[in-house]
Amino acid sequence: MRRMKYVLAGISILLLASRPIEAESKLPLPQGFDYKGKPIQPDCIQKFVGGEVRLEPVFLETDSCQKTEKKFNSDKLKEGFLGYSFPDGSYIYYKYLGPMHLPGHEPPVFHLIYTEWSGGGTGHFNAIDAFKKNPDSIVLMTEIDAGDRCNGGLSDVAFTNGVLTYKKNVTPWALYSITQGKSDTNIDFSDCAVCCVGTVSYKGSDIVKFEYDEDAISTLEDNANSPAQKCFNKMIKETFVSGKTSLTMDELKSFGQKVKEQCLTEKDLSRF
Repeated sequence: MRRMKYVLAGISILLLASRPIEAESKLPLPQGFDYKGKPIQPDCIQKFVGGEVRLEPVFLETDSCQKTEKKFNSDKLKEGFLGYSFPDGSYIYYKYLGPMHLPGHEPPVFHLIYTEWSGGGTGHFNAIDAFKKNPDSIVLMTEIDAGDRCNGGLSDVAFTNGVLTYKKNVTPWALYSITQGKSDTNIDFSDCAVCCVGTVSYKGSDIVKFEYDEDAISTLEDNANSPAQKCFNKMIKETFVSGKTSLTMDELKSFGQKVKEQCLTEKDLSRF
């Protein structure tokens, strides 16, 4: 899918003081994002994933999602996730990251949630979302970032001292788009769910570096589907072989400019 989903521009996140509620079950139960002394069930969070932002709240008293008796995955619990997997390969997990403020919104506090899910197909989706918790309901306020495998899949998500950090998978097309500061391009670079070339690291809304996927770099030439892609593959492979395992944003922009000058024709650029 030829689109680039960027992190919510200019987001300013302020971590608020909170303390976990002790529960006999020892389940993750953050203050402010629970219901009647129990965690918000992953089934309730799942009602907001996989599509457009749902504006209607989920009412926790009456919705069957909060009444589920599914058993949480014990291994994921150790990682701070609530959720469950099923024999068909589907799963839903979420981790509570912390309370936060959204720019342009007055208190009350919103809640930052990291979610991983799959419907049992090839997709393995994840998202960072901001939820509002009312006394008896939850509603999704905004999706900060989301992806599926190489198409923007997220990893290493953390919210520490009020700062959101994470990594985001990028394809050759997505990486070049970042260097140009725009994504409305028809340039024929690879862009698919299994076309990873590396990750970009975010700190807040800023990209701080690009890191190579060594395994992907070693097979790039086999994936060339156009002269432009073949040239891109050669250039990024040469940069990696020269000893670079990561690039700063300035270095990445310089790389993108070289790709533009050496790999793209006037016909290519006229479509950008």
